[in-house]
Amino acid sequence: FTEALEDLQTCLFSNPDIDTGKIMEIEPSQLELKLTMRTFDEINACYEVKAFETLAKVLMKEYSDTAAERAIILTAHACYLRSRLFSHKEELVWVVDGWNNFELANMLRRAGELDRASSLYNRSLNLFYDALGILHPLRASCFEGLGKVAVLRGYNYLDEAKELFREAHSMRVKYYGELHVCVAKSLECQASVSSQQGDFDEARSLLEESMELKRAVYNSEHLSIAKTLRLLAAVLIKIIEAHSTSKFENAKVFHRPPSHNKYPRGSFSINYRIIDRMQSNNMITSSMFDIDQIASKAEDCLRRAMTILDTSSKIEAPMNQALGETVQLLYRLLMQTDRIEEAKPLAEKWVEWLEKTKKIH
Repeated sequence: FTEALEDLQTCLFSNPDIDTGKIMEIEPSQLELKLTMRTFDEINACYEVKAFETLAKVLMKEYSDTAAERAIILTAHACYLRSRLFSHKEELVWVVDGWNNFELANMLRRAGELDRASSLYNRSLNLFYDALGILHPLRASCFEGLGKVAVLRGYNYLDEAKELFREAHSMRVKYYGELHVCVAKSLECQASVSSQQGDFDEARSLLEESMELKRAVYNSEHLSIAKTLRLLAAVLIKIIEAHSTSKFENAKVFHRPPSHNKYPRGSFSINYRIIDRMQSNNMITSSMFDIDQIASKAEDCLRRAMTILDTSSKIEAPMNQALGETVQLLYRLLMQTDRIEEAKPLAEKWVEWLEKTKKIH
């Protein structure tokens, strides 16, 4: 375990996808015991906090219950070390306690333990209020976390999620002003909910606003811009798919998040309530149905995103998750517009990514 931890510290900032060796194999109960028995060393504790939290995020990508349990144990121990480090600084105790609750809530949310995550987010909200006041970006992050929990609870909670995301957005605008990347992030969270509800017009508008903000802050080759381009293209593809059949059967196919480990991550689901709402409220307006223009814009977004991801110096592996998802979307778009020959190489590239990341499809 010590050797694996040292390897992690050495490679922490240069290679986040390292082989974490023994830590991946040890039983969660034994891992917790080993962590508890370790001697606290203030000099190394700063590095260990970052190392444990980074390793926990790596473990969560395995998408298994055992890996999630290990990740939660590592995050909890990182929180313990952080509390020990700042225990002598009375003015920071509440901030550190709030941050610990927030970090653990994030991990529990990813593991599907939504009730515990929600409780810790609310506790963080109160702690940050006492320590930092009502208007602080850390409180906005808590509202955003609660919004993500609501999304994971299912379709009936999407309105609640949107209100929470709007609260986070309002708080960030008041704190940072309109021109800030955190404001753009809030817009993307709202767009995600609108898309799942079938309101693609609103989702598109929010993502375009987020894109303008990011372009004003970053250079045109920034990875964050590639992400927004991919999100915007996904919404445009859903508009095309919605128009392709009279019953809008594909319009609301959306990525279903894990819900208490009931469904495997990466599964897809049809939500017919979205069809009814789209048809009754005319959420897809006639002005949106210049399909060739929409398809052209979606393709342009994805090609630009792929260029950024391919050339980014921050990505060491030839295929990472963001690039794989971008390839998948472009493949879907080409198939939807009957460009099958152009789609074949992308299918091969997508399979290559799935094999390299050991994902089951």
